[in-house]
Parts: sequence; structure tokens; C-alpha cells
Amino acid sequence: MNKLKVTIQIRGAAEALLLTDSIEVSVSKLTPSEIIKAVASQNPLLERQIIRSDGTPRLSTKILIDGQPPNSLEAEIEKTASVILSPSMPCDG
Repeated sequence: MNKLKVTIQIRGAAEALLLTDSIEVSVSKLTPSEIIKAVASQNPLLERQIIRSDGTPRLSTKILIDGQPPNSLEAEIEKTASVILSPSMPCDG
């Protein structure tokens, strides 16, 4: 399976933990859900902040596609889309 590379602009806790404001990740499907999981895999502390133990993104994990929240975390996005991930402090367990 071919992996797609995508550059993600990161803000908040992710930016502080990864010490950068953008990161390139590889995903098998270009969906918000896969992007969130790929960014989370970059740091165990970040993973706990943005992904629940069941693998779903926390409510405090915000992702914008071309400046807008996606209608679905499973919908494929355009390769040229601008993606911003901004996790805040989790408060939803």
C-alpha cells in the first residue's frame, strides 16, 4: 500500500511537544482521522493528549481542513488541502 505524505501545521500542545510548527507525516488514507493518528505517533505524550485509549480522537483535538472543521473524520481530503491540527488540554477523559 502506498503511503501519502502530507505536511500538517500544528499548534498548541503539539507544537510545544514536537518543538516545531509543522510536521510531515505519512498516511495510507488522506483522512482527518489518519492524519491525527499519524501526528499522535510522533510522541507518546502527544498521543495521550490527542487520542483516547480506544484510538478515537479526543474532543479537545481540533483539526481544520482549508480553515474549516471537516464534516467527517473519515472523509478523504484533497492532497493540496491546508491542514492545521490544534490539540488543547484534554478534559474528556
